[in-house]
Amino acid sequence: MAAAAKTPRDKAFRRTRSTPHEDHAFGLCTLLHDMGMRRALVTTTLGLLLTSVCHATERVEIIVDNSAAMWRAAGHDLPRFVVLREALIAFAVATDARGDGTRIGLRLVGGHRDMTEDLSCDDTRLLIPIGEVDAGVWRDTLADLFPRGRRPLVQAVRAAFDDISDGSAGGRIVIVTAGDDTCHGNLQSLLSELAESHAEITVRVVGLSMNRETADSFALVARTRNVTTTSTLLPSVEWAVLRGDRPPAYPQQLAVQVTRGGVPVSNAEISLERGVAGEEWLKTVENGSTQLRLPAGWYRGTITIPTFEPIEVAGIIHRDIEGAIQLDLRASPYVTLVVAPERPAAGDYAYIHYWDAADDPAWVTVAIAGSPLGSYLVRKPTAGRSGQLSLRMPETMRELEVRLVSEIDQGVLQLLGRRTFQCGQTKVSIDLPEKIENGTPMQISWQGPNLAGDHIIISAGDESVEGDEVCIPTGSGAPITVNSPMVPGAYEIRYVTGLGRTLSRTSIEVYEVLATLSAPTELEPGEEFMVEWTGPNGPQDYLSISVPDSQNRAYINWQPTDIGNPLPLRAPQDPGQYEIRYVRSSDGALLAREPLTVTAAEVSLSFPPVVEAGTRFEVEWSGTPGRGDFIAIIGEASNRRGYIDWSYTSLGSPLSLAAPFRPGKFEVLYVSGQNQEVVVRAPLKVKR
Repeated sequence: MAAAAKTPRDKAFRRTRSTPHEDHAFGLCTLLHDMGMRRALVTTTLGLLLTSVCHATERVEIIVDNSAAMWRAAGHDLPRFVVLREALIAFAVATDARGDGTRIGLRLVGGHRDMTEDLSCDDTRLLIPIGEVDAGVWRDTLADLFPRGRRPLVQAVRAAFDDISDGSAGGRIVIVTAGDDTCHGNLQSLLSELAESHAEITVRVVGLSMNRETADSFALVARTRNVTTTSTLLPSVEWAVLRGDRPPAYPQQLAVQVTRGGVPVSNAEISLERGVAGEEWLKTVENGSTQLRLPAGWYRGTITIPTFEPIEVAGIIHRDIEGAIQLDLRASPYVTLVVAPERPAAGDYAYIHYWDAADDPAWVTVAIAGSPLGSYLVRKPTAGRSGQLSLRMPETMRELEVRLVSEIDQGVLQLLGRRTFQCGQTKVSIDLPEKIENGTPMQISWQGPNLAGDHIIISAGDESVEGDEVCIPTGSGAPITVNSPMVPGAYEIRYVTGLGRTLSRTSIEVYEVLATLSAPTELEPGEEFMVEWTGPNGPQDYLSISVPDSQNRAYINWQPTDIGNPLPLRAPQDPGQYEIRYVRSSDGALLAREPLTVTAAEVSLSFPPVVEAGTRFEVEWSGTPGRGDFIAIIGEASNRRGYIDWSYTSLGSPLSLAAPFRPGKFEVLYVSGQNQEVVVRAPLKVKR
């Protein structure tokens, strides 16, 4: 339940110590009174002072990144959004306690829609309108951040400029983000344009482990700090939001009263730690009370009571001068928690069963095991002392902890039970070609959990560099067919969950066709043919016939492209598989290739079956000749190569041969010149 907002007048009456500005005003009033000045002069002087103070008050809107990238760790610590949530609450407490009149609003970017939804690039909303900071309101508003979706920073910045311009002549916009706009908006150009048209509104950027390239691009258009460690986040937020002349926050007395089931606690120890600052104070509790001198802040602590287990509490807000807080610890037994299934799938929902919870408002939270109380990832309120509820699991393989916490005071939580568990991971794989032509249909198959918001991303480069990318929901099922990118180069295909975790990745090469070839795909050995081509036709570019998988410049024969189009080539003499290639001479690049099959035609012979002795006769032949092939006459059933007459096939068809001078039975042979094997034989009769 959010605390009621306090008016400036309420704050004024609650102060017991004046600020430096008030001390100055009080001293001046006393001096004027002592001098006997008139009330009108006092009123006028105070009016001028108040006008000066009001004129210095600045309107600020903080844009908070709540996109899927906020699930990634800040350095080696907790996820970015958990650390940022604690830093913003701590900032709100300190600002509230300081009471310097700074008026601040909060705007969220991302977190409301999945990346695959149509309106994901309009996902920005005003969480807290610009006004005086109330730490309780900020705490309750930031409690349920759940990062997901895109990061439309351009939309958010335009809206923030409108928010500030509507009510003031000037102000400041603070962007707290893990990266650049992910909706193809150019934030740097927008900031440059707005700086010229709205010079009265300044912009500062706090980066959350941004890559260096993005941080540098922001630094060109706005004052920027890129935070890489959690300890520097709160000072960076203060630097970005507050004026440099703000009054310092002095430690103030805090009275703590500790009871357990309404009975004061004695002989106990209380240890308080200030949120993101990491400072710690230790004090003994006697007769249920103690006092600590602490800076304003958001605290968590441990109370150690003899014969009992240490009791953890979190969410203590110390903002008032000489304030007090009552901690009435619950004496209920330890809460029983069960996670079902025992190893839920990362990113999916799990059922949490609980028994023996307190009657007071309570929450079931999931946190990284060992993290401080209050540093949770997700939470949901309980309903009754026992029950069951479902929570979406974070996407992490680290050991987790489900906790039940009771709200013993507004925003103050006591741990009543915990149970460790770990999420499982569904096997994920992506299947697609190794290379593909640009702009052509590409089929992508995958195996994965296919949970809400899961998607396939096609991008140039790795996930650390944000840029243009294609996002495809997995909910439609695999496989899918999309057109490959138009720009040639190396691309990465990733399976990404709805909460931004990459489960699988593979690469693909997109190439561009710079030349084309059109020619017969099957020819006979030595056959001449024409090739139609397109290409750059650079100096000494050429078409060639080559063996597949040979080097680009290796060829059997070739012709320069400047001869003409179409261009003549001759098929190799040996049957087999070949390639027709377009080769760019300047660098030897292979711009196009087409397959070519050289087939051998069956050899046949035709001649008169009977000829007269000693005469010449013609032999017609057909088929695919090899180098050195010849046609010969030999005696029938002769086992030796005693050719009576012969002639090479290279002389063409028909060939003229001389019949033997004696009559008898003979044979006409077609002989391979490569291995002297007889390819075809036919009988010949010689008569007188």
